Amino acid sequence: MNKLIFLFATLFSLNCFCQEDKLNFVEAEFNVEVDDSVYEIKLGNSYYTKTQSSAMQFNLMPKAYEEIKAKMMKSQKEGFKKEVEINGIKLLLMKTNQTNENGNFIIAIYCKKINDDSTLVINSFYKVDEELIMKPIIEKAAISAKLKE
Repeated sequence: MNKLIFLFATLFSLNCFCQEDKLNFVEAEFNVEVDDSVYEIKLGNSYYTKTQSSAMQFNLMPKAYEEIKAKMMKSQKEGFKKEVEINGIKLLLMKTNQTNENGNFIIAIYCKKINDDSTLVINSFYKVDEELIMKPIIEKAAISAKLKE
């Protein structure tokens, strides 16, 4: 259960990176290519490993990608912040490390433009020693994610 709480820390991290007063996610459903042999548990727009050592949560923020990017780049918060391109798709990536009684974790937040007024925000975490396995799985899910019509 501690690891589920950890996911909410991810939301807090986005809040810190973007220097927002509050997160204004809107309700939305997504089509996502998720490796269900790794992320076996699905609850709404969230995916968890059986051991809950990793999770992904997909949210829609009614803010333009460029606005989020500008705020992220100006933020004085610590952590890795960069725009990356994966398979021709631009994503904002914010990463930081977090240690708790369950180990060392990477919190990775990806942002992807949905349209001129909305951005997909993917909050994720995984154990540091699982980065080579989990990062490509999460990135594949991020680039595949689309709003359900």
